[in-house]
Amino acid sequence: DVLSGLREPTAGQVLIGGARSDARQRLAASSVVFQTAELKPGTLRQNVIDDRLDGPAADAALATLAQRAQLSEVLEALPHGWDTAVGEAGNALSGGERQRVGLARALAKESSLLLVDEATSALDTITERAVVDALAQARGERTTVIVTHRPALVALADRVIVLDQGRIADV
Repeated sequence: DVLSGLREPTAGQVLIGGARSDARQRLAASSVVFQTAELKPGTLRQNVIDDRLDGPAADAALATLAQRAQLSEVLEALPHGWDTAVGEAGNALSGGERQRVGLARALAKESSLLLVDEATSALDTITERAVVDALAQARGERTTVIVTHRPALVALADRVIVLDQGRIADV
């Protein structure tokens, strides 16, 4: 929550590039994939990209996002593709499909920091693999911080920090 800008630290400060960063700055510079993707009522398109993006640019962006977030097969099975209504809180989609939509939304946001917080813990093995593959494709594009207990996501890390009750136990 502190890294994403949802909260300020109760002690100390957050430095980015050596400069102090407040919550507003961190929120603007980060995109997040939480354990449960929260979707708003509307279509898949409305849940992923900014309403101001339209036409061929939007179609190209969505095609890329579908491939990167492992959503292509899901979209092909839906009656209206990106224009399919997701239902109340995304209940027209499975948990894994919602998670991939959340990942597509995070990848769509131009940010320098991608935070992934237990994004695969509630997924089946096949869906988890799809999300891990999508995150692997995004490597090197931005700083990615992954909070996880899952070996498949740990395997993506360049550096692993083990926390125990909020304290660094191992690096």
